[in-house]
Amino acid sequence: MFRALLRGAAAGAAGTTALNAVTYLDMAVRARPASSTPQQSVEVLAQKLGHPVPGEGERHENRLAGLGPLNGIAVGVGIGAVAGLLRPVLARLSLPVGATVIGAAALAAANIPMKRLGVSDPATWSAADWVSDVVPHAAFGLVTHATLRAGSPSSAVAAAAAGKAATAAPARTVTAASRKALTAASRKAFTAVPRGAFTAVPRRTFAAVPAKAAVIEARGKALAAAAAARKAAGSRTAGSASFRADSSPTDDSTQR
Repeated sequence: MFRALLRGAAAGAAGTTALNAVTYLDMAVRARPASSTPQQSVEVLAQKLGHPVPGEGERHENRLAGLGPLNGIAVGVGIGAVAGLLRPVLARLSLPVGATVIGAAALAAANIPMKRLGVSDPATWSAADWVSDVVPHAAFGLVTHATLRAGSPSSAVAAAAAGKAATAAPARTVTAASRKALTAASRKAFTAVPRGAFTAVPRRTFAAVPAKAAVIEARGKALAAAAAARKAAGSRTAGSASFRADSSPTDDSTQR
C-alpha cells in the first residue's frame, strides 16, 4: 500500500508539472495574466480555519503568491496518490479513458472548493476561461495515467513474457531443425539395409533354440546311459569267461 501511494504521488507530481507547463505556455501565447483564484482560495480557507495568512501589504501578497501554487501541487500529488491506490483498476482502462477520469477528478478537486468558498463560480466563466482550465487538467490526467501504466506490474510482466518468448524462439527453431535432421538420418539408415536382411532369418529359429538344447541334453544323457550299460555288460562278460576258463578240465586222466 505504501509503495502504491509513493508511485501514485510520483505520477501526480509528473502530472502537476505537465499542468503547470501547459498553464504557463497558455499565458505566454495569449499574454494573459496569471489567475488569482489559487491565492484567494488559500486566503479564504485559512481564515475559515482560524489561521489567517500573516503579514500585511506586499509581504502578505507574496506569501499568498507562494501558498497558492503550493496548494495546487499538494492537490495534484494527493490525486496521484489516490490514483496509485486505484492503479489495479485504472491500469485496465485505455489511455484516453484513464486520462479523462483522472483529469476530471483533478478539475473537480480544483473547482468545487472554489465554488464552496465563494471565490469563483465556474457557471459564470466564459469559453476561454474554461479552455484555460480544462486543457491543463487534461494534460495532468494524461501524464498521470501514462506514468501509472508505465510502472504497473502488468506491463512489467508483459514485457518480461515478451522477452522470454523472443529468447525462446531460436531454441525452438534449433530443436525443430535437429529433430528433422535426426528423422531424416534415421530413415536413411534403415533404407540402406537390404529388405531381405530381417526376413532371411527363419521366424522359428529363436523359438527353437530352447527346444534343441533340451533335445541335445536328453541325447547326451541317453548316450551316457548307453555307455554305462555297455561298460557294465562288458565287465559281466569278462567275468563269466574267466570262470569258464578256471573250471575247464586240464588233467589228461580226467579227460580219459
